[in-house]
Amino acid sequence: ATAHSPDLGDELGEWLNILQSVQLPFALLPVLMLTSAPAIMGQFTNRLTLKIIGWTAAIGVFAVNVYLVVSFCFDATNPVPDADWFRAIVIVFLVIYFIFIAYVVYDGLKGTRKSEDARADATNGVGTENRLMGDFGADEDQEVVEITG
Repeated sequence: ATAHSPDLGDELGEWLNILQSVQLPFALLPVLMLTSAPAIMGQFTNRLTLKIIGWTAAIGVFAVNVYLVVSFCFDATNPVPDADWFRAIVIVFLVIYFIFIAYVVYDGLKGTRKSEDARADATNGVGTENRLMGDFGADEDQEVVEITG
């Protein structure tokens, strides 16, 4: 499709790289949060050193994403509109992007805390009568409540 215009292939490659880099945090954040949650990973939870390395890398990825998008969309030599309306749209989408990332982190941390609380309750015998089979290691000899829909 780009055989007649090699520049078009370069432009397409740049857009694809930006698209992939913008989507990367939505895969990276859940993996970091899940592998750092003792309630989910148990003894295989990330150690402090790995958490520091992982979150530092994630922050680096976010910073590079912002730089990549801003430098690509605000550079007059790139094939994007050189107009204020386009810059405003880019800024609005960057704000929405950061809100989504913040939501993913918030929701993940909230879910991790809930699972840790539930595991602590189960360990202390609180609320075990309502646990489902498979939730936080429920054993077969414990009472299981079946939910019917």
